[in-house]
Amino acid sequence: MGARGRFARGAWALLSCSLALILVPTPGAAASGKVTLEVIVAQLSSEPGSIDPGAARLHKELKDQFRYTSISVLSKKRFELSLDDVGRHELPTGRTVMLKPIVIDGASALISVDVTGLIQTDLRLENDQLVIIGAESHQGGKLVIAILIHL
Repeated sequence: MGARGRFARGAWALLSCSLALILVPTPGAAASGKVTLEVIVAQLSSEPGSIDPGAARLHKELKDQFRYTSISVLSKKRFELSLDDVGRHELPTGRTVMLKPIVIDGASALISVDVTGLIQTDLRLENDQLVIIGAESHQGGKLVIAILIHL
């Protein structure tokens, strides 16, 4: 199997794991406060390079999932959102990541995630949880999109 096939299998495995986090809001869940969400966009490459210090946590999560020799953070954007606020972040591919808190209940939050043309889902995230929500080809490498939540 070629590198492209291995990547596709790895990307679908990550997507499957992320989709396993999909939950429906529980009736009566308390909705209050704000949530801080961070979108991290990084590029994985097989070209010689280094691990960007800003991508250390991503590298820890991805090193067993993908083959790459360098990883660099292309952008980070932090949002402090109340219920039904929408945070938007433009990707270098022209897609847009949109995040909207649906339920915030102290220990976790249900977040609507939409990456135009790639994925639309709801994720229940706990404090300090990092979720990889997608990967696609970009400039000879792979673009990785991750969300980190702080409650």
